[in-house]
Amino acid sequence: MSKVIPQELSNFKKTVSSSISSMSSKTSEISDKISEIINANDLANSGFDKYYNSSNKDSILASFASINEIYNKIQTSISSDLKKMLTDSETIINKVTELEKIIEVINKKEKEISSEYNKETPSYSSISSARDVISSKETEFERISNEATNLLNALKSMDSSLSFTQSFTSNTSSDYSSLSQLQTGGHIEQFSFTASNGVTMKYYLYIPEFADGTHTNLPLCLYLHGDSGWSKGALSNSLPKLLKDGTLNVPGIVLIPESNSAAWWDDKKGADKNREAAVELTKKIAAEYQCDMTRISACGHSNGGCGVFHMVRDHTDLFSCYIASAGATGKNAGNEKIAEGKVYTWVIHGNKDSVVEYDNNHGTSGKETYERIEQVWPDGTSMTTLKGKDHYYQNELWTMILDKDGKQVNPMEWLLTTKKYGT
Repeated sequence: MSKVIPQELSNFKKTVSSSISSMSSKTSEISDKISEIINANDLANSGFDKYYNSSNKDSILASFASINEIYNKIQTSISSDLKKMLTDSETIINKVTELEKIIEVINKKEKEISSEYNKETPSYSSISSARDVISSKETEFERISNEATNLLNALKSMDSSLSFTQSFTSNTSSDYSSLSQLQTGGHIEQFSFTASNGVTMKYYLYIPEFADGTHTNLPLCLYLHGDSGWSKGALSNSLPKLLKDGTLNVPGIVLIPESNSAAWWDDKKGADKNREAAVELTKKIAAEYQCDMTRISACGHSNGGCGVFHMVRDHTDLFSCYIASAGATGKNAGNEKIAEGKVYTWVIHGNKDSVVEYDNNHGTSGKETYERIEQVWPDGTSMTTLKGKDHYYQNELWTMILDKDGKQVNPMEWLLTTKKYGT
């Protein structure tokens, strides 16, 4: 999937959709009450004009006129401004729903392409047709996304006080530290690195930009790509693509090495050497940028989700926490060493995953890998099941707000803020 709904739009729908109907109803009730007040004021005004004869009659009638003018202005504001805001809010919510449906279509077509390539004799006409659909949907996505964003910006400028336009912006997951309040953006640079074991790898570095020039004592997160990150480039999807496109900015350094083979977990394909090179590079970057060594984290999806289990197992002294998304290991992978080393674990897996199985009762699934770690250190080990999700949710994951041990947490927030056990 190559498109992600802007986080502010997703949060707006989540926050406002459940209350929009009652807000519209309350607005109508208020409007009706004001109409009743205006009518009562008109009746009182008429009565005074007809039956009251005194020297201050004109000033009293002028007061009635002033009161009516005020209530008419309120009525006009409710009928136009507030109702327009509610109408625009409903339009934004509908457009976000459209974007969600487009993403489903793109997801489906990308899986069709992947499935076709795995056949002994791929149908290139089918692949081309699917790509045409994806291209068309991506264009449609951009148009609708821009329309919704423009509406949301206009809505926010119309209202600086009503809580329903403020609550969703104050709770976005990008605003999770004092640094993020100073952050002005971020950029990605490309480099090359040769490790002491002879492995040379291309890598990308996401460097956040801050208004005050801050670049020291930042957290560092190591991201391991999946198979498609190797075949199509590490920036082609998931967290790296979000950072590259500016869809997501985070107040920490993100290291994205690109392996020389598809492997992060299969040592027969040189995965052990790739992992060791990536760890050596992590230490190098952490030293160069004077990172906070209590907040060195790791994460990965699919191939990278499998590989991160092995990497953290071998370097519990380095990492404070990690996220393994759609990953798993074999029964004898030594997962218990992660728990013994007190590295916080968060396993995230779709229960409809058929690529890296969610639970297969053979000891090689995501759930069973989690259980082996959790048995040793339950307090530091968590798992979130994405109900109804298959293997291909990697672009959505990093902007999601997920339930983790009863709390609503964003994965990137957790990675960049969780300190090493005991510090």
